[in-house]
Formats: sequence, C-alpha cells, structure tokens
Amino acid sequence: MTSEQNWELGGDIVFIRSSVIWERVHDFQLGIESYQQKVNLTAPTITFPGIEEHDMFSIIYEPVHGIIYKNSKKEKRVMRHTEIHKFCDATLNRVLEGLKSYNNDVKYGYVQKDLTKDETEYLKLFEEEIEERLKHRRQMRRWEMYVNGRPLGLRRERPE
Repeated sequence: MTSEQNWELGGDIVFIRSSVIWERVHDFQLGIESYQQKVNLTAPTITFPGIEEHDMFSIIYEPVHGIIYKNSKKEKRVMRHTEIHKFCDATLNRVLEGLKSYNNDVKYGYVQKDLTKDETEYLKLFEEEIEERLKHRRQMRRWEMYVNGRPLGLRRERPE
C-alpha cells in the first residue's frame, strides 16, 4: 500500500467510526424517549378529612387507598401507590427512609400495632416501588448526561 492509499483508508475509517457512533447515539436517544412517561399535570391526592386520626405509615382504604406519611412541614399526607411517580425525589427519599425504619420496627416487634401479613407485604411492596422509582430516575439522569455530553444540574459560575 502506498502512503496515499493509507491516507484514504484512514479517512474512511474515521468516517465509518463517526457514522457508527452517530447511529448508536441516535438509537440511544430514541430508546430514552420511548421510556419517558407522558407528563401528567394532575396533582396527587394528598389529604382528606380525618387524616389526623391515623398513625404514621398506616395503611388506609377509605376514601383513598394508600399510606400516611409526614411532609417536610410535619403535616400528615397520603401517598397512593399509583401516584408515586408524581412525588419529587426528596419526598420519596424521606418516605422511603421512614418506611424502612417502620418495616424494621414491625419485623423485630418494636411496634405494638398488630399488622396482618397482607399489610406488612403491602408496606414492603410500597418500599420496593419507591426504591425502583428513585433508581429509574437516577438512571435516566445518567443517560441524559451521557447523551447530552455534560452533567445536568452542575453549573459553574462565570468569573467576572
């Protein structure tokens, strides 16, 4: 091979490599878009009359089905299993931490309240669902960072 043929082959390799990378990124972007959920702008049902009578992390069945938690203002609220995706990460982390603690207390008999096997399974399922939602959100942030080529949320101040 002459040096001119090597140069042409090198150019072809660069073109092929850039084309393959473009296709992979394009496929990756389409994959991310297919996993994104439709935006639902309805607010979650978070309270009802008589909520103060219920204990923390107790399961309620009427008027809505869910569990009781305390928000950042120490007010009792309801989190429904079907509305977990509507809550922010900070709320989900706070509820997850409380649920883990409560589930451990139930497991080792520190809580005096008698829970049926179905109720303990429901609380465990709720905990797993929140963990899965938070894991999914972290993964989507990493993918978006990879595709866009820059970290999200990290902004540097301009020197003046």
